[in-house]
Amino acid sequence: MPSLLDQHEALGQSFPAPFTVLRLLTPRNMKYHDAVKAYEPYNKLVKPLPQMRTDTVKLTSQAMTQEIRGHVLVNNRSEGCAAHRSSVRR
Repeated sequence: MPSLLDQHEALGQSFPAPFTVLRLLTPRNMKYHDAVKAYEPYNKLVKPLPQMRTDTVKLTSQAMTQEIRGHVLVNNRSEGCAAHRSSVRR
């Protein structure tokens, strides 16, 4: 999959719906089963992904500015531990 920002750019850097969902899943260029092995037992951050975090903040900030509801779903394979989920609301 393209990065979050690349996907957003392909949409003309706009949100085509009254909400957006960002799904932070297995890191790009990493196979699912490799991520499972690397991140078990999912009790700590194993590999922080600062660019993914920066992109997520940028997109959720844009959504808030445009009064679009944003949801960020974080999977354990994203960085090794998804402690909770949250929604961005304005």
